Amino acid sequence: ARVMSAAGPRSACAADLARLFELQRLYLEQFFQDVEYGSLRNFCQEVADCDGTVYFSGVGKSGFIAQKVSATLVSGGVKSAWLDPSDALRGDIGVVHADDLLVLFSKSGSSEELLRLVPYARAKGARIMGVSSNKQGALAKVADTHVLLPLERELCPFDLAPVTSTAIQMIFGDTCAVAVMRARNLTRAQFSVNHPAGREGKRLLLGVRDVMIGHHAGDGDGGGARHTEGGVRTGEGVNADGRKNTKRTVPTCGPHEKLVDALVSLSRGGFGCVLVVDSGNGTLLGTFTDGDLRRRLGDEGGGCLRRTMREVMTTNPRITCVDAKAADSLRAMTPAGGKSVSFLPVVSDAVGKKLLGIVTLNGLVKAGL
Repeated sequence: ARVMSAAGPRSACAADLARLFELQRLYLEQFFQDVEYGSLRNFCQEVADCDGTVYFSGVGKSGFIAQKVSATLVSGGVKSAWLDPSDALRGDIGVVHADDLLVLFSKSGSSEELLRLVPYARAKGARIMGVSSNKQGALAKVADTHVLLPLERELCPFDLAPVTSTAIQMIFGDTCAVAVMRARNLTRAQFSVNHPAGREGKRLLLGVRDVMIGHHAGDGDGGGARHTEGGVRTGEGVNADGRKNTKRTVPTCGPHEKLVDALVSLSRGGFGCVLVVDSGNGTLLGTFTDGDLRRRLGDEGGGCLRRTMREVMTTNPRITCVDAKAADSLRAMTPAGGKSVSFLPVVSDAVGKKLLGIVTLNGLVKAGL
């Protein structure tokens, strides 16, 4: 539908949009034809070799692009930060030191705020790099190094709104950021560590102790003290959103209990299992699942309910150690070509097997693994 205004009807025409996108493509192609890759290489090398902090600054739309490029470098492990030019002249320049690099983004190369900043940053020993689309501009003359981003014109019908110039700045900045990552031999593991909220970062950083539900001694195994490991109260598991989990308790029972008496523990908490624990030393002896119960009832009938847990438990279940990575536990639960399980008991180590908690497939999925 058209919207009427004082200037007449407003409408978006598909043909006009296609023409605009084609024009933008042509302007960008002109940039790629005219850009001097030697200057881009020098820029990347200076950033990669910087022993201090790479500060970015700019005014208006160029400032937004400079912030984005700085953030991309930070995600790749480069020590970088945004420096507001106005605030820098009112004290924030105090963060700049002799080993630092100050990169100034400006389309025209004549932004007064940036030009005023140059002598003070240089007085502190920082190198100045200018990035603009005007090789005759003041910034190109006062900077230690200048990168020219060729610009035919803006897509704006008045050649005023910075839309093509900012697209070029973004292409330049982010592409050079990737080049710096390559120059510094950044590995996938290093990149993932810088992104702990992402799936790869979680796989590298999260440990079993971070996602498990901790076992309280006394939850069916005859003890009364809360287990701790490495000074951490493992009785308080962590939910996927990072909050302490104090509601769910690990279902356990002793080896001499009758199966009929362990049914309450088996149904507790929705784990679908009960862990058989030595009441004397807290050692994991085995596991029993609701699937095991169905099979026993099918094979033996109700008589199996009178048997002890030692007689019906699985004596060598899959386990995981408290110091293992959560991602390794996920792989152990879902082996390629093997039978998947929905939980793993968490033990102190593979030899002592002192029960510390349980980790579930559902919990790992909720944690983002």
